[in-house]
Amino acid sequence: MIDARYVIQAELGRGAMGRVVGVVDTLASPVPLACKVLEHPELRADFVAEFNLLRRLAHPGFVTAHRLGVDRATREPYAVLERCDGPPLSTLGAVAQERVVTIAADLLRALDHLHRLDLVHGDLAPVNVVLHDGPSSSVKVLDLGAGGQRGSRRGTTSGVLPFAAPERLAGEPLAPSGDLWSLGCVIFHLLHGRHPWPGYPARSGGDAPIDRDGLAPSPIDPVLERLLAHRPEDRFPHAGAALAALEAATGRTLALVDGAERAAVLNDAPYLDVGAQLDHLTQRMRSAADAQKPMTVDIGGAPGGGRTRLLAELANRLAASGIPAIHDRARLTDGPTDGLERILVALGTPAQDDVSAAGLVQAVGRAVKSHHRAVALIVDDLDATTPAAREGFDALARSLRALPERFGPLLVATVGRGAPDLVLQPWSAEEVERATALVFPERRIGARVAAPIREASRGNVGLCLDTLAELLRRNIITVDATTVQLHDPAAVRKVAPASRAEAAARAVKGLPEALRTAAGTLARARGAVPLALLGPEAAELVARGVAVAVPDPRGPRTILASEPLVAACSALVTAEAAH
Repeated sequence: MIDARYVIQAELGRGAMGRVVGVVDTLASPVPLACKVLEHPELRADFVAEFNLLRRLAHPGFVTAHRLGVDRATREPYAVLERCDGPPLSTLGAVAQERVVTIAADLLRALDHLHRLDLVHGDLAPVNVVLHDGPSSSVKVLDLGAGGQRGSRRGTTSGVLPFAAPERLAGEPLAPSGDLWSLGCVIFHLLHGRHPWPGYPARSGGDAPIDRDGLAPSPIDPVLERLLAHRPEDRFPHAGAALAALEAATGRTLALVDGAERAAVLNDAPYLDVGAQLDHLTQRMRSAADAQKPMTVDIGGAPGGGRTRLLAELANRLAASGIPAIHDRARLTDGPTDGLERILVALGTPAQDDVSAAGLVQAVGRAVKSHHRAVALIVDDLDATTPAAREGFDALARSLRALPERFGPLLVATVGRGAPDLVLQPWSAEEVERATALVFPERRIGARVAAPIREASRGNVGLCLDTLAELLRRNIITVDATTVQLHDPAAVRKVAPASRAEAAARAVKGLPEALRTAAGTLARARGAVPLALLGPEAAELVARGVAVAVPDPRGPRTILASEPLVAACSALVTAEAAH
């Protein structure tokens, strides 16, 4: 396992930074994931930079970066990513023109989004693009290790050199025009089964006319010629212009943005609406770790108000500094010490004779001090459980403040303990606008779009995102190259759910009663549940993709709820408990 959490299923490959393995998360989602493990400590900065770059994208054409962590046993950094099992384009040879156009359009959409964020891939090549059998993009772009900000990496060249633009080989900095040249090579390779200049860059500088002897002509040849122009200024000015030219050449409708596709990845975006608070909190925790002192902070605010996202971003930032984290989510069935017992198991501590809250708190302190290294404890959803379940963490917080010398560098961040040090406020219309701009950069949005969403959702972050996603799916909001447009402001209130519980009810509405009951069991458990507990409904949940059965190395076979359903049912459970 990795970090006592991710069950390794298979090795998927190796790269310059380390190995990539397929994993399943035993604490949350059963969806197969990829985990990239850094095996060369000297590349830590590049490893973290690539993860942070991926976190900014939130686009169906790129792999989603879920979590940055540090394995507490090996101290190896790792990144948990979306898993893509499709073959790389390098294995395909020549491809039918219709499919080539589809792939080219999806790659241009991905590059348009990337470049609007002032980022450049820097290593677009057939080996770094895989086919993706999903509801959105036909491909996924991988490996942004050679990428970065526009204008960076002057004087350096890395990646797959036969697909690097001539100016990059000459040491010029990263620029969108270089990605467009690389894309031209990729598409030419797909269409004709070879590089436009065989032997490039060793035997050709890419400045001679393309030798088309023996190649069948194609309607997209003029598009390729311009993408592959030797001088950057002779190429298309941006990816959107290249997509428009591809549309004109083929007669196909190739929209720059598909609202339904983008709605599906809205919740993957790192909405740092609490950026200032996050910066301050991260710095305080890093300082405490450097001083070998403990620290505790509780995050308050409304459910769905961004608290979980704040914890996730905090854990990623601490991991970037080499500080590992233990993640825990409170459960409705927890007693006063259950959470502390799970923490001790994660710390590798044997069973305790004194199982009182005070005794377990002392055991946590001894375990952290014995490691002589900082560790973060991230605990979510304490306000979604009973007061008794919060008692253990209340005792831990009191002891940390009263007797810090007993704990060493234990950094505790909780949500909903009831004594908030930081309270997240509802979004303003300006914050809704900024969040929308993260997903659709360099476009006019304005109050006409943001204000109705903010008003209908009362600024609740989760409801804002649910509402925006539904408006995109219904084409009530559309996006083009320059504008995000709301066509019917009056429809926003009809679309927006009144509460997180209502949003959850919509998510599970289509399930038969027996499956709703089984799904509720999974949601309440918030983790692995034995197959036998769910009975015949287990197989049906697996067949519907609601849950996945996986082997558990610590016991019998288990079934895990899918993360979206857990979130949906948990909202219902919380609402019922409050009622």
